Amino acid sequence: MIYWLTGVAVFTRKIRLFSVVSALLLYATLRSLTYSPLLTSLALAVLIGSFIALLIMKSSREQKSTVYFSVPCWMLLGTVIINLFWRP
Repeated sequence: MIYWLTGVAVFTRKIRLFSVVSALLLYATLRSLTYSPLLTSLALAVLIGSFIALLIMKSSREQKSTVYFSVPCWMLLGTVIINLFWRP
């Protein structure tokens, strides 16, 4: 929820369907990584890093919001691959 509120407040300032779906994908990602505190910390570090990088970048608000809300999609894809091949 914090991820969604931060993204809406900083980047879009509008409630859009893709931002809500993105927050749900982030929840699914973090939920599937709960078995490993290291992977959960890494996922949170990626989110924080992408947020800071997008604040520094010089581009339109719409482009930043698209990138910001697509990060959980890529994280979920990575999590599925990790769970398929490397989960004990």
